[in-house]
Amino acid sequence: MIRAIIGNDEKWRSILRGLNKTFYHQTVTAGDITSYISRESGIDFSKVFQQYLHLRTLPVLEVRFVDEKPFCRWVSEVDGFDMPVRVRVKGENTK
Repeated sequence: MIRAIIGNDEKWRSILRGLNKTFYHQTVTAGDITSYISRESGIDFSKVFQQYLHLRTLPVLEVRFVDEKPFCRWVSEVDGFDMPVRVRVKGENTK
């Protein structure tokens, strides 16, 4: 999902290679890795990592339709959790 959110495979590969180079033969924490990914991608993934690494429950994407238009929201234990998703309504472009 992190790769999809970044949306740039070249940047993603660079981040993965950078992890290997930066932390080569070191003992690291989850915080080291998550901070590095957020910093190098330019996207704050702290809430996403907090949800998926520290909690048992999964976030739920609620979707409802009003006049055939989708309205989406995340239900999560993490205050301010927000993870982009791509939504495509039949006959329209992905948003």
